[in-house]
Amino acid sequence: MPAQNHKKVKLSGSRWSVERTRDGAGDSGSMLLALDPKKKFKGPLTHQEQLVVGELGEIRVGCAVLVGSYMARSYQHQDWWRTTLVKKITRVVQKGKEVIEVRFKTVNGSDYIARSV
Repeated sequence: MPAQNHKKVKLSGSRWSVERTRDGAGDSGSMLLALDPKKKFKGPLTHQEQLVVGELGEIRVGCAVLVGSYMARSYQHQDWWRTTLVKKITRVVQKGKEVIEVRFKTVNGSDYIARSV
């Protein structure tokens, strides 16, 4: 079903994958966060923690998407993947009431598929 001007969508589950459609680049894991570059810094949190907005598993227009692992991985070439800012949510797929897939476009023109895995 096409997205109807969604500003934010929360994927169901506790593990997610995000994949760029052009080349399959991306990651998967128990971390999917929306990062807002306009958020003000305060307190002793790390730079990345300070940018988090919304709930775990949420994709928001105007925010970058960070997906992967909270912990460093052994024998892996990366721990996480971050997109540029989400420009538009183009498609939302539901199974019953649960959102299982979201397609979105970023400001640099990349198309992504985020899934509940």
